Amino acid sequence: MKHLYFFDIYEEYSSGFTTFKEEFFSCFANVESIRLHRLILKYPVDEFKVAIEDDGVECFYIPIIKPSCFYQTILGTLLCRYIKDSCNVVFLLNAAPTFILVSMLNEYFPQSKKIYVLHDFIWAHYLLGDMESFKQIVRHEKEHKYSDIILFCLFSLLSCCYYNSIME
Repeated sequence: MKHLYFFDIYEEYSSGFTTFKEEFFSCFANVESIRLHRLILKYPVDEFKVAIEDDGVECFYIPIIKPSCFYQTILGTLLCRYIKDSCNVVFLLNAAPTFILVSMLNEYFPQSKKIYVLHDFIWAHYLLGDMESFKQIVRHEKEHKYSDIILFCLFSLLSCCYYNSIME
């Protein structure tokens, strides 16, 4: 059996991401070979807790971890108590602090698979999809009002995914 751990960030209000989560979970709800788990970061609780929800999904409620310099160590240690590293464990990431999460997962769960879902290309918003400008910014040939954000997005992408060549 595969165990799919879906990283989530607590949201007080619904968003487009909420729709994505609902659709995603409904797709896998009745697949018997996959057990769903949800890791909810920044959940408004005082301490870490694990519970099985009414829909049968195991939820990890993870509060804001301070000081943040120990984030990887604390989160990795907590998750290791509940998740056995194996090739049957799959982590699905789509959260903004992905580099930190992937680094932690690679350290504490080296046998597991990591999938990074890209459903929001922020650079496309700032550049209106202009791929040539994107390439020039990445090569430091062109400045843009949002160059720092665009390069941060690229760094997150490259740190999480195997990428042959974005410049082809």
